[in-house]
Amino acid sequence: MSPLTLAAIRQPAFLFEADGRISAANDLAEALADRPLGDSTAADVIAVLRVRRPDGTPVVPTELSVSRALAGEEAIDVPLAITASDGRAVHVLATASPLRDGDSVTGVLCVWQDVTERRRAETALESLARFPAENPNPVLRLADGRTIVYANPAALTMLGEPAGGPGREAADDIARMATTALASGTMQEMEYSKGDEAYLLSFVPVEDRHYVNIYGKSITKRKRAEAKIRESEEQVRNLIENSADGIIITDEKGWLTTWNRGMEMITGLVAGDVLGRPAWEIQAGVVNEEWAGTGYRARYRAIWDRLLQDGAYPQLNRLLDVQIRIPTGEIRHLQQMVFTTPTPRGFQVGGILRDITEQKRAEEALLRFTEDLRQSNEDLERFAYVSSHDLQEPLRSIVSFSQLLERRYKGRLDDDADDYIQFIVEGGNRMQDLIQDLLAYSRANTKRQELRPTDAEKVLAAVERDLAVQLREAGAVITHDPVPVVMADPLQLEQVFANLVSNAIKFRKPGEPLRVHVGARGMDGAWEFSVSDNGIGMETEYLERIFVIFQRLHTKDAYPGTGIGLAIAKRIVERHGGRIRVESTPGEGSTFFFTLPAA
Repeated sequence: MSPLTLAAIRQPAFLFEADGRISAANDLAEALADRPLGDSTAADVIAVLRVRRPDGTPVVPTELSVSRALAGEEAIDVPLAITASDGRAVHVLATASPLRDGDSVTGVLCVWQDVTERRRAETALESLARFPAENPNPVLRLADGRTIVYANPAALTMLGEPAGGPGREAADDIARMATTALASGTMQEMEYSKGDEAYLLSFVPVEDRHYVNIYGKSITKRKRAEAKIRESEEQVRNLIENSADGIIITDEKGWLTTWNRGMEMITGLVAGDVLGRPAWEIQAGVVNEEWAGTGYRARYRAIWDRLLQDGAYPQLNRLLDVQIRIPTGEIRHLQQMVFTTPTPRGFQVGGILRDITEQKRAEEALLRFTEDLRQSNEDLERFAYVSSHDLQEPLRSIVSFSQLLERRYKGRLDDDADDYIQFIVEGGNRMQDLIQDLLAYSRANTKRQELRPTDAEKVLAAVERDLAVQLREAGAVITHDPVPVVMADPLQLEQVFANLVSNAIKFRKPGEPLRVHVGARGMDGAWEFSVSDNGIGMETEYLERIFVIFQRLHTKDAYPGTGIGLAIAKRIVERHGGRIRVESTPGEGSTFFFTLPAA
């Protein structure tokens, strides 16, 4: 017999020479020993695999089936117990057949049939049968495959006493399985249900006596657990199938096994057209070629090969934006996440895809609107700056000639004419102030430098120098905490502090020395400045209004100005990426807060 023939036997098999040494052993035999067995003797096999009788007592080489076969006998189904190299207890039936050349035995073929599982079942059944009356599991005996000759209390409960009592015939399905067991001479199993209870029945034939012993055990808990699992699986299937998001799942070969309705709606491809096909092929077929770029088919194939081989990929479990082209030619934007699940045979791949086409369109529309708004704002700022600049020259002529008219003809005309001339002069002067402030407001965005580290201490010192006269006339004192270096346009930061201090000077309380204090505190990546005064303060409802261009809380007779200083301060602070706000109490003063990025 050749080694190739030996390898075809799918049970542990050995080929012995006439001298009792192994000339060949197949892979299953050597796997038990975890070593080559060539040139080993029966005694070596006993030692390596700890061969013994089923009851655990030792055997000697002459008892082995191979020894009997070498003596010319046919040894069939000799029971043995062995211990595999990994520690497993294995029960086998050893059959040894002599190989002859004429009358001479030239060798022996020995095959071990693994009966470990059967042995375990028989042992369990024997254990159940030892004390049938006390056994909590059903135990029955049927004569000729139908008549009940014994039933323990648990069996009577299962069958329904007295219907299942001794002397009665068993139910048809039990009788049929018992008859099958007797006819085949082999143990049979079946599941049996009675009411809410479920049992696994094992039918063990005793052929020489023509009866069948039936040993049962309750599997009710297992059946209920299986029912819950089935229910849970059905719920998951329904969730997957009815999800608006697209969901795909592949097997370990990368072939699609799940393609839900969400995928059908997103891609326009029905499940029947894609299931059972390679996922990479479907992906390559629907992707927007222009978006995917050249070589995308080979790239997708390589990605899927890696996913299926080791379940890993750098972009695994991350949200990715992709584009596909559906059969109508429409481009759709999707957001996808890919994940893998290990199985005994490799990796399954799953994917969740969401159609974000409308979201993308909204984002693009918002970007266009933002760009249009930015352009419009630039145009308006440019218009305001140019218009204000161009208006200065004719307005200057109007003011100059009205002032000349006032000087030359005041008192030479009637009183009404004097009043009219004064109105013209005052209106022209106010218009000049408004145009100058409008130009200043426009310059807050158009005449600016790049932000750079700026020492706020030096900026405050410059403000005090510039406002020295006004501060002296108001009897004001400015104090400040240590202030930091921030990222700012130095000239614009100076304008913010100047506008806030000027505002405090303008709205001071009569007859009381003005006190202005500048503070600063660190925040997350920024500094918050505060400018506090002890002026007249304001009501809560005006705290937002004061930052609107040309908005005033008082008449120009009570407090001069155009109402643009705080609007300019707000525009500068926001241009720096900060925010400005105010807290105030009428009669006690105000505190302005604004933030700037830390250097």
